[in-house]
Amino acid sequence: MAQPFKVLLIDDSELLHAYVKRSLADLGNDLILLVADSVSAGYQHFLAYPRLDLIIVDACVSSNRVNTDRLIRDIRCHGYSGELVAISEHDEQRRCLLEAGCTFEIVHKRDVPEYIRMRCLTRSVN
Repeated sequence: MAQPFKVLLIDDSELLHAYVKRSLADLGNDLILLVADSVSAGYQHFLAYPRLDLIIVDACVSSNRVNTDRLIRDIRCHGYSGELVAISEHDEQRRCLLEAGCTFEIVHKRDVPEYIRMRCLTRSVN
């Protein structure tokens, strides 16, 4: 039996959290979804669950400016080599997070559940 796919979603939108949870409910025990609505909560979740399979980070959490680039650098400095994904509709904000250590980018938040589903379902292939 495969271990559950562990995802940390860092975004201050409760609507996004609910949408992602509802969209992925059919994955049941195959997915553990942790959500954080602040940079500090995201970092605390990361420290508590360092063996995450995927971390998805909004560029601006509880702010109108990019404020998660430092978090991404800190996560990388702790030795996390897994997938880190930037979310933003703004090219410059995604570019900033990619430079900080993200490995992929999502433009539209509506695409987050399907990206998680795809990664979860294809993990044994990789």
